[in-house]
Amino acid sequence: MKKIFLILAASLLVSTGYSQTKSLHSDSLDVLNYTIVQDMRVLSSSFQLNGHATLTIQPKVNNLDIVSLDLLKLVVDSIYFGPIEAPGFTYNDTLLNIQTPELFMTTDIFTVTVYYHGHPVIDPSGWGGFYCNSNYAFNLGVAFADNPHSYGRAWYPCIDDFIDRATYDLYVTATDPKIVIGGGHLQSAVSNGDGTTTYHWVIDDEIPSYLSSVAVGRYAHVAGTYNGLLGPIPTDIFVYPADSMDAVNSFVNLNETMAAFENYFGPYRWDRVGYVGTSQGAMEHATNIAMPYQCIDGTLNYETLYAHELAHHWFGDLFTCETAFDMWINEGGATYAEFIFEEGVYGKTAAKNYIRNMHKEVLRYSHIEDGFIAIYGIPHEQTYCNTVYDKGGLVWHSLRGYLGDDLFFNALKEVNSVLGFSDVSTVELRDFMSAYTGVDLTGFFDAWVFNPGHIHFSVDSFNVLSSESPFNVEVFMRQKTKGPATLGNSNKVEVTFMNDQWEEYTAVVEFDGETGSQIVELPFYPKIAMCDKEEKLCDATTDLYKTLKTTGTIDYPLTFAKIDVTSITDSAFIRVEHNWVVPDPIEPEIPGMFISDYRYWKIDGILPEGFDGFARFYFNKTTSATGYLDNTFMTNSADSLVLLYRQGPGYSWDTISFTKSSGSLYGYLISDTLMLGEYALGIWNWDQWMGAYNFEKKDDFMKVYPNPSSGDFNIEFASETSGELFIYDLKGRILEKIKVVEGQNHIEWSPDTIEKGTYLVHFNDGKKGFVQKVVVE
Repeated sequence: MKKIFLILAASLLVSTGYSQTKSLHSDSLDVLNYTIVQDMRVLSSSFQLNGHATLTIQPKVNNLDIVSLDLLKLVVDSIYFGPIEAPGFTYNDTLLNIQTPELFMTTDIFTVTVYYHGHPVIDPSGWGGFYCNSNYAFNLGVAFADNPHSYGRAWYPCIDDFIDRATYDLYVTATDPKIVIGGGHLQSAVSNGDGTTTYHWVIDDEIPSYLSSVAVGRYAHVAGTYNGLLGPIPTDIFVYPADSMDAVNSFVNLNETMAAFENYFGPYRWDRVGYVGTSQGAMEHATNIAMPYQCIDGTLNYETLYAHELAHHWFGDLFTCETAFDMWINEGGATYAEFIFEEGVYGKTAAKNYIRNMHKEVLRYSHIEDGFIAIYGIPHEQTYCNTVYDKGGLVWHSLRGYLGDDLFFNALKEVNSVLGFSDVSTVELRDFMSAYTGVDLTGFFDAWVFNPGHIHFSVDSFNVLSSESPFNVEVFMRQKTKGPATLGNSNKVEVTFMNDQWEEYTAVVEFDGETGSQIVELPFYPKIAMCDKEEKLCDATTDLYKTLKTTGTIDYPLTFAKIDVTSITDSAFIRVEHNWVVPDPIEPEIPGMFISDYRYWKIDGILPEGFDGFARFYFNKTTSATGYLDNTFMTNSADSLVLLYRQGPGYSWDTISFTKSSGSLYGYLISDTLMLGEYALGIWNWDQWMGAYNFEKKDDFMKVYPNPSSGDFNIEFASETSGELFIYDLKGRILEKIKVVEGQNHIEWSPDTIEKGTYLVHFNDGKKGFVQKVVVE
């Protein structure tokens, strides 16, 4: 199912005595087949299910005397083992325990038929369960709130977990012209001669209960064929008759999507591709995807939604998460397939942009919405949160980058081939892919899957060790963390070296922990070294490189920076990194000056002779939908912001000249000139600054005017005094010292030797200090 419709799920939790571990039912029973018979001739909002389900069962333990099934808030009429009525049963609206007529052994196969009726439930979140009005009926096989999430029990007795898999025969009778759509293939549609028809749908592939489905309504059939790797595959889209042409237009790229998925994930192993229009969704029922009819609108706006649900026929339907703790395998995998859809249908650039946007949103908002949680082992109420979907997808993408395309996609195909139609835990997936690829993935899974937060990689520096070709270069790597992340080991990061002729050489650098180095042999003398230039790892960085050829303002989307080119004679290569981690501290410390607690920029590149320009760096202290950048850092006025710069690691941060645009809540700090290196926001805490220097702000004693001024400043004291007057810059350095002699109450100060900017005027009479901020224009 797709996160776009997860509105209420995160806030609701209804416990029904289950846990996110293996159900006891599937430990003792294996259901081989469900045969479900339902009468759906008369539909209404008060619709009552009325039918029976026959389960073909093989015990997993000897001397089985109780069959335990899940059934939610329906009425049990009677139960039979073949022709023999069950000796007894108990039912508490949730758990159905049935006494067997004899002890069954593991070699036995028997049937149990449960006759039942009642009004089916909808999950407390509003998403999941059985929906019905006078026009249609359908189920959604997952509950966002109820525990467990699997929701087959909302309409028939079953083993309701992600583990037990069975085949299905679905017999449903509907009143013409309504038709019945189920999973699998339509075996028969028999007219009963009374204006009703009984439909028999068969699923020959074994699926867990949450993937079973039914939909009843007046549907039109939009049919097609995809020529798959294993042969022709029917594509069936069932929609409201008025939506038929919209379905044709919205699904125009369906075959291309299938081709991309088969190319990267392996053959489609189901007997058809199926979608059915419903009022709620989206939900990946096997071969019968519930697709919200609002999204079948004739546009291509919801292509990634139908691609996501289709992708579950590899990630989730074919190999299924063992527990809800492992949900990132299903939902993160289907989200990753959205990237593959973009790449296969629209090209690598489109895919890169799609990933970038999602990556930025995860780094900016996921911890605000969900907290810093790992994608594995999430609490029940967060099973379907953005961290699982979006960060999960980005982790799959990073695993691709870690292994490389050949190993990664071959391993995925092997997973689908060998582990298809079974449940898979996160540890089993890790170990299977490790064994297949020959790459120990323990370090990757520890850092990216099992721990919260984000890791961050950067090139600290590099040193050219030889003076002629081939050039031996030692590159030094650095790892930081965003949130409560654990430093990763067995890291593999691409580093791309570039010379002044823009020649490139990319090497994979491996290291453990916080720092590491590796010697790389290059065919040229490098000018710059870029960490993960092609964004193959979704660490705590959003970055972009561009070739600039003309003057003007060039936006670097998702980096919160712009480059303004004022003079250029030849092409310039400029890369902007937005690093979502705390920058290195200010050393030596400047009392009262604080560097951002959240982020910094790095601008790298090859600039031609005669290049000139400046950079704009975005700040935002709000907690609005477009905020959450500097809200924990900017606790006082934006007037106290400064722009910090350093050439790179190993250099000290320094304030540089800048101007500020826009308002006090958000805007840009604009550097006077563009220098390659690192930039960060800084902010003054004037109380701490004055406390460090024994200052006292007292405007009624010392007044400075005019302020700001492009000429002289008048400094007046409330009474005659004596002492010393100091002019400080915003780093706390003394620029001028003026003696105030006994009896003076006025001084004229000319800032002739001082550049434009903000300064502090401080007077000390030997007992107290007084300070005012002034602006030299």
